[in-house]
Amino acid sequence: MDNPAAGIRVLVTGATGFLGQFVCHELKALGCEIIKISRSNGFNLLHETQALTAILTTKPQIVIHLAAATLYPPEEQGSSFRDNLKMGMNVLDATVLAGAKFVTVAPRSIYAPAQMFAGSKMKSIPETCLHVGPPTDGQGDAKRALLTACTRYNAQYKLPYSFLVLSPLYGPMQMDSNFGIGYHTGLGFMVKSILDLSTEPEFAFSGFSGTEEIESLFIQDAAKAVVKAALSLDHSGILNIAGGEMIERKAISKIISDVIEYKGKIDFDTKSPSQALPLSGELAEKLMGWKPVTPIAEGLRVTVDWYAADRESREIKV
Repeated sequence: MDNPAAGIRVLVTGATGFLGQFVCHELKALGCEIIKISRSNGFNLLHETQALTAILTTKPQIVIHLAAATLYPPEEQGSSFRDNLKMGMNVLDATVLAGAKFVTVAPRSIYAPAQMFAGSKMKSIPETCLHVGPPTDGQGDAKRALLTACTRYNAQYKLPYSFLVLSPLYGPMQMDSNFGIGYHTGLGFMVKSILDLSTEPEFAFSGFSGTEEIESLFIQDAAKAVVKAALSLDHSGILNIAGGEMIERKAISKIISDVIEYKGKIDFDTKSPSQALPLSGELAEKLMGWKPVTPIAEGLRVTVDWYAADRESREIKV
């Protein structure tokens, strides 16, 4: 049986990042020809000429833009906005010139802050509710501007594009954990903290409510969604890639504790949980038959196993 994806040339920016590694793995499994672009192989996409060189000389059919400028403190959101938008526009312009399809991802901060939905009857955030109220953060605002550019380029140049908004990601890495924005953030932070403090009889997560419900997306599910959108989605527009499962932080800590057999007590703040809404995944299921398949318990077990192995290897090196 013929493989329709075999030989398709796909350029991936941020290929060594948390999501990029899994996306490249999925593409390879499907027989695609992968062109990996990152600073580690000599391309700084903040420079227009380097973005043009990377894309025009390799002639990809699809460009998956995953690179992001993330390591900015809260007081430098202007720099975050500038660099993320500059990088995205450089890649987008080069993609148009190459005549390729453009695929990119955005954090859920592209939408309004959670408190803007407080008191509403909404149960999930649809694509039609892009933004109300004040700005969110530099990266989310830059991605929102990039989405506007995609719609304009689609109208003028007939640019095919997929703009995917992802729930917060979690999962194992595939290489050295110093790479990737998924390390020490979100559920990864909880996993690492519980592992690091597993010899203590009791500890607390300061600043977190145990009854706060959060939505997370397993990294492999996210990668499959990105690849499916890149290879087969015939829809130029914004599309939520939702986690599909809301779970309380104290329930997450219980799952992690059970995996590592931690018998101590974990406390949380007694404050009221913050308002949170999951992304709506209805459109992704309708347009490309995608929905997350990894249960949170299974995803956390795999994540904990990786963090534990990574921690052990680092201790051995020391």
